[in-house]
Amino acid sequence: MGFKLNGNGREWLVVLILAQFLIVFFLPDIRDYGQKFLRGIKSQSVGVSSQVLCVETEHFRVEYTKLDENDVYMVCASAEKALQALTEAGFPYTGEEKILLSIYPNTESLAESFGWERDEQAMGAYYDGKIGILAPTAWMGEEKNQLRFDREGPVLHELTHLIVDEMTEGHYNRWWTEGVAQYMEKKIYHFQMAPPEQIERFYSLEEMAQNFDRLQQRQVYWQALQAIEWMESMYSEDGLKAIMQEAAQEKDFYQGLKNVVGQDFADFQRNYENMMKIEWGTGCSVEKQPITH
Repeated sequence: MGFKLNGNGREWLVVLILAQFLIVFFLPDIRDYGQKFLRGIKSQSVGVSSQVLCVETEHFRVEYTKLDENDVYMVCASAEKALQALTEAGFPYTGEEKILLSIYPNTESLAESFGWERDEQAMGAYYDGKIGILAPTAWMGEEKNQLRFDREGPVLHELTHLIVDEMTEGHYNRWWTEGVAQYMEKKIYHFQMAPPEQIERFYSLEEMAQNFDRLQQRQVYWQALQAIEWMESMYSEDGLKAIMQEAAQEKDFYQGLKNVVGQDFADFQRNYENMMKIEWGTGCSVEKQPITH
């Protein structure tokens, strides 16, 4: 894999990120809480400094401020590997332009760039075709290694969000993209977040769609994965892809879902609830939410 520097390898660039929604990937010590959906993003440049360096790979334009060179190449290698793995798994990136990926030296610069509070402990972010990644050294220290970064880092997860966004043309909800991203991590790298230690009640799909970030994070991410794995067992991976394609065509996720599974959302959700009770015990009840689709 070859990496080439633009010009002399240095250029001034201000990356404006006008965002309403973000998907972020948390550091390993709180990774069980998954990702957090953030709103009200302010425009910032990449990192703290306005001077941004750039390197290009076959499929990525990678921007960064001053970093350990090994961090840059580790992220570049991981990105190309993850994209190839997703392509081989039947989830290719079909865009014509190179994917924009920015690397941040620390959590503070990543947080500032996306308009978060400085104490947000995030490993990565995705929004509107753009990916932000925390430098490997920032969370692995000097014992960083490529295999661990590939498997436990955020690159594959964030790339999957991009592909879901692309396949659905933006017509998807939160539990779907989080479930698919975890499904691909488990399939490709055999990585899975720890399940919740205790469940008082199951969340309905409607509740996860409406209030994802207000729910217990370890449980809601786990349930999102359970939903996707159940759907894959019922309708196959081709069915998952068909739902996304139909969502793009119909410009509505739930209509795309209905077209493929042959059920309206109320019936589909009822079947999901029954599955959760059968698979994980009848002591948990799914809170009912009004159906608006």
